[in-house]
Amino acid sequence: MTGHRPMASARARPFRADDEMFVRGLRRQSFTAPLDVELWSRHGHVLEHDGTRVAALLARRVAQWVGGRSVPCVAISSVMVDLPRRGGGVMAELLGPVLRRHADGGAAISTLTPSAMAPYRRAGYEVAGHRFRFHAASRSLRLGAERDDIRWFQPGDVDRLAEIYDGFARRGNGPIHRDRQWWHSHILPRVRSGETFAIVAERDGEPTGYALWDQVEAPRPGEPAYLHRVRAREIVWSTVSAAHALLHALARAGSPGEEISWIGSPSDGMAGFFDDPVLVDWARPWMTKILDLPAALSARGYSTALDLSVVLGINDAGIARTLRLAVRGGRAHTEEVTVAPHVTMDASSFASIFTGRSTGREAQALGRLQAVSPEVVERLDALFAGPTPWLFEHF
Repeated sequence: MTGHRPMASARARPFRADDEMFVRGLRRQSFTAPLDVELWSRHGHVLEHDGTRVAALLARRVAQWVGGRSVPCVAISSVMVDLPRRGGGVMAELLGPVLRRHADGGAAISTLTPSAMAPYRRAGYEVAGHRFRFHAASRSLRLGAERDDIRWFQPGDVDRLAEIYDGFARRGNGPIHRDRQWWHSHILPRVRSGETFAIVAERDGEPTGYALWDQVEAPRPGEPAYLHRVRAREIVWSTVSAAHALLHALARAGSPGEEISWIGSPSDGMAGFFDDPVLVDWARPWMTKILDLPAALSARGYSTALDLSVVLGINDAGIARTLRLAVRGGRAHTEEVTVAPHVTMDASSFASIFTGRSTGREAQALGRLQAVSPEVVERLDALFAGPTPWLFEHF
């Protein structure tokens, strides 16, 4: 299975209707989730070797909030290589052309949630943030706080909830900037099917937040099997009274005494609503690759208090680029320059700094960044400082 194989003619192309059986077979090899044929028809790609299908993936054009602005992105998921072809660089033969196509179409970065990190590091990705799941005892929720009203989600709520989500997500680094298609293809189907519960917080008839959750079995030895706990997919709020209302509603939704858990950010302030410690269940990484360095730098946001510049030397797969990054009023201007860079690093190390996952000081300590002085490292860290990067989605 890993022996010598003659060089094959590789061709990456969009998914076709006659690829369905091949991709279904790959799904059975690689994942447990069912195949969404409509999703694959819009975003799927297949790799052929001499006319034989050998790999497939999904590539969806999205954007991510970074520094309060959305950065054009291609989200990679469901990367699958046929078992006899694994380990021979096949993934890169498919991923490379797909990323180039999306970069030519305006994507500045690419993000994925990996099942294994080594092959994606070889492709230029690096850990850029985490999906965090927290849990806390519902009995420790603070009492006496003002709460908004709670009701069940209604289809007409979508546009207003999308606005609330955008306001919530743009405070962080990493969350997906959801367009209408994302809401209708990735969020609402689970609610409509009844698989996911959805409630809305409101004040004077105006939505102020929402929560999406699943109920999972939580029996203990010797206890009834019908006990369940709440596992929230999203808790999104625009006011403190909305957050209190949503958390107390989720506490009542679970069996008495059960904890509640949720996906969220370590910087979102949720821990302040509990009197007992909020603990981390897990933190699973997501990875980012810079596809277009000037576009990525210009798209993200920065602190409006900054008036700084730095000359970056970025090495991407053996190609060195030197750019001056100047930030003023929260916006960036970049230009190619021929002067010596202030800081030098590879593109994958910079991806972690770009999202705020890492710092120049950390990269320097790890031997991944060289700088002409400590002052320019401090300047770099001031430019890219921000909240801990995170995501709701797993894709």
